[in-house]
Amino acid sequence: MRTALIHIEGVLADERSPLLPECQSLREGILLFASLKNNYSIWLYTKHSKEQAQYWLDREGFIDRNGIIPDTADSIETLRRTGNDVQLLVSADPEHIRTGFLNGVNGLLAVHSTYARAEWMPEYDPTPPGWSDLVQTVEAKRLELAADKRLAEHGALTDG
Repeated sequence: MRTALIHIEGVLADERSPLLPECQSLREGILLFASLKNNYSIWLYTKHSKEQAQYWLDREGFIDRNGIIPDTADSIETLRRTGNDVQLLVSADPEHIRTGFLNGVNGLLAVHSTYARAEWMPEYDPTPPGWSDLVQTVEAKRLELAADKRLAEHGALTDG
């Protein structure tokens, strides 16, 4: 049977909580898991211990799964070595999807808009802006506000 490899963190679990057992399951992740289990053998991968993941998955009702493996650079190869035909990788991390593509695996990027990490956004730039960029942004905002007639009419731009 075809295998889907699903990342627990970010797809099934809201990872804003620091430890997996405290995380809440994500509604979209529940629905995605339920729809995929009809056509795929489901394997899950996680950065947490297998025991923590097992406890959380059982508590949240994710029982129709084939196994749990660690989140490593060779998670896909680990499954392939055991005879699994990995055809789909589901993750909220674009780097994981990229790794899947490089290994010939279709990817589904599942990013939840309510809590996705800023660094997962395509336009994310990890370098902090320079001082001149900050000054330029503040000046542009001041000019924008000064041009807003609604604010001038109500005296919002005057001191005092």
